[in-house]
Amino acid sequence: MNKRGSLFVEAAILFPMFLLAILSICVLIRIIGTEENTAESFVEEGQKIAKEAYVTQLDVIPESYSVELFEGIVHGTLLELRMLERLKNEDRLVRNPRIDRFEYLYTEGDQSGLIHCSIAYDILLPMPLNFHRRPEFEQRLLFRGFIGAENHGEGMGFDSMEEPDDASIVYVFPRAGERFHQLQCRIIEVYPREKILSPSLGKKYSPCKLCNADLLPWGSRVYCFDTSGKAYHKGSCTTVERYVVGIDREEAIENGYSPCAYCGG
Repeated sequence: MNKRGSLFVEAAILFPMFLLAILSICVLIRIIGTEENTAESFVEEGQKIAKEAYVTQLDVIPESYSVELFEGIVHGTLLELRMLERLKNEDRLVRNPRIDRFEYLYTEGDQSGLIHCSIAYDILLPMPLNFHRRPEFEQRLLFRGFIGAENHGEGMGFDSMEEPDDASIVYVFPRAGERFHQLQCRIIEVYPREKILSPSLGKKYSPCKLCNADLLPWGSRVYCFDTSGKAYHKGSCTTVERYVVGIDREEAIENGYSPCAYCGG
């Protein structure tokens, strides 16, 4: 066999494989595109159902159904009808779309108002020689209806958040120091404490004129003398040589601090 003949044989072997690879890539692209279009439509319709959870009011409820069950049936049917209409107009490769599971405003653990649904469908893939294939797909959504926030207990104000909530808070010198102290320890009472500048703190303390603390924005770190002084200072202020910060007791121990010999930490 001459060289030209061997080239024809190689081409005859490789060309069908090349066509098969191209065909596979085209099919994969069509599948991915259809899945993305379906997912986008599914999410948008799910958002509508979530919004309607807040404003929809049912006037007539059959006696044989509970409110939750009947609402689930109604909204599940609405979602399915909307998806059918969208996919019919937007993607002609999708066949037999259906909502398989739909749970409406149920509670799981600490989360309430959850909505779970899944859509199953086939994708019609035209193949060469008039062959067709319909692989099955399923997509799921889990989201919360717009039914308002849940209140578990009373909210905490900014002043409350600034104060330690239990005895586990200790105070250390972050720049130099090996001990952790209680708030009442006489060793730290003459030193300023690091705080966050807030409107409530601004009412209690005035800005230091030496370091121009009045130029600091809300949220800045400032330093205040609790036992003496009525001003807050920058960290670079000449009155602030050493300062203490409050950290969790376990964190202080992990960072190598030991209890104060005077207050016991």
